[in-house]
Amino acid sequence: MLRDILIEDIFEVKMSFKTVLVKSILIALWPASLALLVFTPLGGVFLLIAAVLWFTIIPRTKLEYEYSYLNGELSIDKIFDKRKRKKWVVYDLTSAELVAPAGSDSIKRHLYGKKVLDYSSGFESDEQKTGIVLKGNMGAEVILLKKNNRIINAIRNVKPMIVEYNEADTEE
Repeated sequence: MLRDILIEDIFEVKMSFKTVLVKSILIALWPASLALLVFTPLGGVFLLIAAVLWFTIIPRTKLEYEYSYLNGELSIDKIFDKRKRKKWVVYDLTSAELVAPAGSDSIKRHLYGKKVLDYSSGFESDEQKTGIVLKGNMGAEVILLKKNNRIINAIRNVKPMIVEYNEADTEE
C-alpha cells in the first residue's frame, strides 16, 4: 500500500538591510513628493512616481517561504505580503547526497566551490538550519533550510544513510 507523505511549513523571512533601506527611502519619498506638489508643477509627476514605486516595491518587502514536502520532492514557494504566491523552486530530494546541520563540518566542506541557496528565515543560527547537498545537471549545490524535524525524518525514511542528524535531535 502506497502512503503519501505531505509536510508543509510557512514562516516569515527577516528583512535584509537593503530591503529596510529601500523601504525607508520610499517612506521618505512621500512627504518630499507632497512638498514638491505644493511648490512646483512637476510635483504631480514625482507624486505619481512615488505612488508607482510604493505599490510595486512595498508588497515585495514582506516575504514568507512555504516548504511543501511530498514523497521526496521539496517545493519552495515565495509568498509576498501574504497575498501573492509564486512557485519558486522544486527539488527532488532523492538525488540528495547529504542532509546535516548547516554548521556541521560535513556541510562546511561542501560549501566551497558550490552554489549555495539560502531559503531560511534569516533568524536562525547555523545549528537551527539544515543543509542539503544535491547533485544535479548543473553540478552540485547546497540549499540551506530552516530546520524542520518532520522533513528530516521523512528524508531519513527514504534515504537513511545521507541524514547526519541523530534521531534524538529530530524528535517532535
